Amino acid sequence: MAVHIVFGEMGSGKSFQGQRLASQLGVPYFEGDEFLSEELKARVSRANPLTVGDVNKFVKECLVPGILRLTHANRAFVISQALYARAHREQVARALESVGLAAQFHWVRPTSLLLQIRALLKRKPGFKWVLVMLISKPWFQKPEGQVNIIENDYGVAADKTKH
Repeated sequence: MAVHIVFGEMGSGKSFQGQRLASQLGVPYFEGDEFLSEELKARVSRANPLTVGDVNKFVKECLVPGILRLTHANRAFVISQALYARAHREQVARALESVGLAAQFHWVRPTSLLLQIRALLKRKPGFKWVLVMLISKPWFQKPEGQVNIIENDYGVAADKTKH
């Protein structure tokens, strides 16, 4: 059994692609943000950036234990979370290995910065989300090793085929 971790930058389409993958695999889907503390949820909902310390604490104290709790009832599922740092992805993989499960990583990569910005502008407050994404973009560490890549074109290719 495998736990499928869908990760990528802010606005890359992790939630959409994660739900799609879960549907294809016939397994439950979860949002990693469900494990945010109330304080962090409030900050994120206002598009206030989190510090590296905030994120490290979230992964170690909230996300990893939350994922392990999910494994009690689900031996296979899909969960989406940004996981900008390789070290955070490795933490998740090690935790899953400790309970006899494999982590399968899926990197959602936007095909265009403009499409990524357009997706973020749909959120409230849109321009603030775009700024947070642009500020955090350099922190994203591209994956190394075995990872599936999902190229997210935000439906543009499908739209072109309709016309």
